[in-house]
This record gives sequence, C-alpha cells and structure tokens, in this order.
Amino acid sequence: MQIIQERRQVTGRGLPRRALQSVLRWLVKLVVLGVLLGWRRKPLAALALAVGFSLWWAASGTTLPSMVPFQDAGRVASSAEQFSTSVAALATPASAAEQYLKGQSQYDARIMWDAVSDETKRSMTARSGGVTLQRLEQQVDEARRSGVRYDRINFVGGYLAPDGRGFYLYVVGVNTNGDTKYVPYTFTISTEGKILSID
Repeated sequence: MQIIQERRQVTGRGLPRRALQSVLRWLVKLVVLGVLLGWRRKPLAALALAVGFSLWWAASGTTLPSMVPFQDAGRVASSAEQFSTSVAALATPASAAEQYLKGQSQYDARIMWDAVSDETKRSMTARSGGVTLQRLEQQVDEARRSGVRYDRINFVGGYLAPDGRGFYLYVVGVNTNGDTKYVPYTFTISTEGKILSID
C-alpha cells in the first residue's frame, strides 16, 4: 500500500508516469555516460559528478519503486541494500597501493617493486626497454636528485569488480622545486592483493 501511494504521489505532480520515467532514465544515462567518458582524463571530475548525482537523487526523495512495476519493488530494494554494503566495504584503502606510494615517497624502489604482482613484473621486464628493479631504482634516484617530493597521498575511493579485482583511485601531491601538482593514480589490485597495473 505504501509503494502504491508513493507511485501516485510521483505521477500526480504534473507529469504522466511514463513521461517521468523516460526523463529519469535519460538523466541516469547521461550521468553514467559522463562518468565513463571522463574517468580516464578527469577522474576527480567524474567522481564528483557521480557523487553529486547520488546526493541529489537522495535529497530529491525520488524512489526506485516509482520507476519499476509493483512486483519488482522488493528486488530493487534488495539490490540497493547490496550496493550500499559494497560501497561501505570498499572504504578501506588498498594495502598494496599504500605500500607502493609509501615506497615512492621514501625513494625506496624495493618497497614499490614488492607491491607489484609477479605476473605484472614478468610482463614489464619482457618488453624491450621494460621496467626492472634496477631501472626503477634509477628512476627513483633521478626523482630524488631532481628535487621531487611526494607531499600528500589522498585516497579517493575504490570499486570491487565481480571477478574479485579491486580498482582504487588516489591523488598524490607531487612537489617539484616548490611547484606542487596533483596527480591521479588508478591502481588495479589482484585477488591476491598485489598491483596488476597503475594508470
């Protein structure tokens, strides 16, 4: 009865139910498209768009049951609970990513190297001119001599994929001779807790 009343309230505000559903669907599609297209180039802006839309959705009082058939309302509520649980579980930063960034800030190539998965190490070293521990040590030494400092490490958020991999976004303040720039790092973490890739 409560869901039926909510449906009537939503459809009684001036727009037919189908028209309102269509508008909401297009709005959701535009937001999702904006997040997907912006993630690579401007991950912070994409994340802000997603969070802002979520907050607006919650504040507007619009409920998912008003967009789905009555018999599907229970399934939608269950999905929403699973989504909330997943987001809460990913509030903790990834230990491998933290280890890598700590080693970077301390100019310790060994700590950074140990955070990377064996599979990724083999892939990096197999390429012509690829990265090895020795090459990484050279890069770290060059950064130290150039006056590069890593002042701030900020954990933004993460996502756990169905296959068990984790995706974590960090923003690092890189200070070069007094000029600080904020650089995004996206870590892909394996099911074993090691770094698969860094973008």
